[in-house]
Amino acid sequence: LHPRVRRQRQMCIRDRHIEAQCKRLRILGFTGTPIIRGNLNAMDKSLLPSLQTVCTEILNNIAKHGKPGAFAFILSVGPDAVRIFASNLYNAAINSAPENHYGTALIQDFAQQHNGTMTINSENEEWSLSLTIPLAHQVKLMFSPTEKL
Repeated sequence: LHPRVRRQRQMCIRDRHIEAQCKRLRILGFTGTPIIRGNLNAMDKSLLPSLQTVCTEILNNIAKHGKPGAFAFILSVGPDAVRIFASNLYNAAINSAPENHYGTALIQDFAQQHNGTMTINSENEEWSLSLTIPLAHQVKLMFSPTEKL
């Protein structure tokens, strides 16, 4: 296969993986549509498997701890960073907010390993997560490392 076709197929597979997770959420009574913006193929390929695991974990947290109803999931790949935002309601009487669970520790570790940030908010029985992973390591130097400025 031509490399461009192969990359498009890989992107489709990742989109389908997220969509399959969201379909499962809809079966459980959640309403929402994932939003995926940008070009995942423009980023370092070694990051993709871990990023897919993080997306799965976020969506699993919604399924496990969430209260059926609206949810948001946005994955955005820009020239400088990958950003994920997720939000949903949870029932405080039944579940604690997911910020203290194993899955969020896994996501936090991923963020730290890639010089990123993760913020979790929990208020009025609504949980939200914001994750930013910089892609600055992919920027090529415009000058030689030994060159004096």
